[in-house]
Amino acid sequence: MAKLFISATTKGLKSYRVAAAEKLRQLGHDVVVEETFPMVHLKLTSMLADQIAPCDAVILLIGPVFGARPADWPSELPWRSYTQLEYDIALELQKPVFRFIATEAAELDSVESGADPHQPLQAEYVRSMADYLYWTFSSQGELLTALEKSHLAGFARHNLRRCRWARCLKGVVTRCRTCTGRWCGVPRTRR
Repeated sequence: MAKLFISATTKGLKSYRVAAAEKLRQLGHDVVVEETFPMVHLKLTSMLADQIAPCDAVILLIGPVFGARPADWPSELPWRSYTQLEYDIALELQKPVFRFIATEAAELDSVESGADPHQPLQAEYVRSMADYLYWTFSSQGELLTALEKSHLAGFARHNLRRCRWARCLKGVVTRCRTCTGRWCGVPRTRR
């Protein structure tokens, strides 16, 4: 099946990420999650890009918690959490992104009480996802059901065809072997 990268904050959504990874493995997918990252001495953004690049798609589990952020982030840029950077990298690499957003009723893992100074940034990030197709969940059961109902069940390398260079529209077709050295994201049709 497909190799999938799951992005979620450890604060608030760790148990959801673990449950999603287990479900996707049961469906036959190869899953990359934070818990399996290698210990390397690379800049973290480079390591994240190295982890996302070989994946066929990225699964975003988005909640209200901003999460951890790079300590060496340039002061002239707006703050980004690691999960937001994973999303940015996925877009840069033209990976299909499946978005799953926790509702206000979702029971999050233990989160430190107190005001998070980065909460407005996370709220804006969540609002920005409304422009895309997404699924919502308020429990692990709902997340697992949403994963099953999403197009992930049929998302596998054998369902993807190689794009012929003459039919490739760079920037429109994602993951084209001609353009990016990856599989074309156009579903295979029966002839």
